[in-house]
Amino acid sequence: MEFNNVTTPAELDEILSAGSNNVREIYARFRHVFPTKSMKEIGLTDIFLMTAQGTARDANKAVNFEWMSEENKYGCDFSVEFNNGVLANHKVYFQAKVVQKDGPGDYCDFLYESKRKDGKETILEYQNLLLANFAQKNNTEAYYVIYDDTAVYWVNAIALKNWLDRSGVHGTDMGICIRAFTVLAKTSYLAAKNNQ
Repeated sequence: MEFNNVTTPAELDEILSAGSNNVREIYARFRHVFPTKSMKEIGLTDIFLMTAQGTARDANKAVNFEWMSEENKYGCDFSVEFNNGVLANHKVYFQAKVVQKDGPGDYCDFLYESKRKDGKETILEYQNLLLANFAQKNNTEAYYVIYDDTAVYWVNAIALKNWLDRSGVHGTDMGICIRAFTVLAKTSYLAAKNNQ
């Protein structure tokens, strides 16, 4: 079987939206049964990847989703590789999260600090910077995929980095994360891509 290239952001958005819609539907059913519980990021990501990869294969689209290793070094959980008509091995990177609802507004922990060891020394680095810097170093894009029972949200990691750099936001970590989520979270990959 011959697979076709994904040459437009809209084509990739269709594939990612299939994953998003399935996650949202399953999460909504979970919340109906367990109204006070949240699903786990890893299980939702498995569902997302399975659905998106299956949708791509069913549409004969040449894309490959893969889990990333060394999250604490690169800031990403998974990637998608495809031929975008310019590059044969174009990759986009993603960090998965679950919406937090225990504050005065929905948010995502954009200020999470990844830990890694360098010999005996523990190095703490903001995951959002690891993700954005890794994407910029590789001349590509990176996004937060944030799961909820009502929607799956997308935040452009480079736009988040720029917003945090120039916003002058002060306050608690939760307050900063709520403001960032309110300003930057979109309900599709395409909308987040266009939010530079």
